[in-house]
Amino acid sequence: MTLNETGSFYGGLTGKRKEDFANGSHNFISYKQIYSNISISSEGNSRVAIHPNEHQNEVHFGDILFTGSSESREEAGFTAVVTQEFQKPTYLNSFSIGFRPSDEYARQLNPEFTKFLFRCQSVRNQIMKAANGVTRFNVSKQRLGMIKVPIPPLEEQQRIVNILDKFDALVNDLTSGLPAEIEARRKQYEYYRDQLLTFKELAA
Repeated sequence: MTLNETGSFYGGLTGKRKEDFANGSHNFISYKQIYSNISISSEGNSRVAIHPNEHQNEVHFGDILFTGSSESREEAGFTAVVTQEFQKPTYLNSFSIGFRPSDEYARQLNPEFTKFLFRCQSVRNQIMKAANGVTRFNVSKQRLGMIKVPIPPLEEQQRIVNILDKFDALVNDLTSGLPAEIEARRKQYEYYRDQLLTFKELAA
């Protein structure tokens, strides 16, 4: 299914001035938070002022967040998935794009699965192709909407999550040892992630 078929996109903060970020009390998810993590499980520590009667898009559980631009095509459109409910209203950085599965597809997609799916090579290749630019590469809602993603049964999604969570913990918990061994573990994890998240497209 394409993303346009399974949900809708929304933008980040609009109309903000420098002082809104200096004296704010509302949570927002920063570009760096998305770029550096495959999942978002807390509101983070970035703050912005949201004034009364001001309309801004809130981030919800299950949303897929994209960085909007990068200096290279390879790093354009990095993603993080919201894997926990927020206790307070939380907003999205101005230079990012949010995607929310519709109610129908939200029930068919495990956020713990999509956090891996959108970082696997097959989906990353589509995102990179969707990026436009010369010295700076940008992704748009329109082009991201054409990206195709598999939706396997929830049981299969959970099986994949169980495997990849173990690999992820192993790779990131290696705080000592030979750098070559650490790198080998990381490549092994990436190989199995991409193998597990490669699906044959069903005939129409």
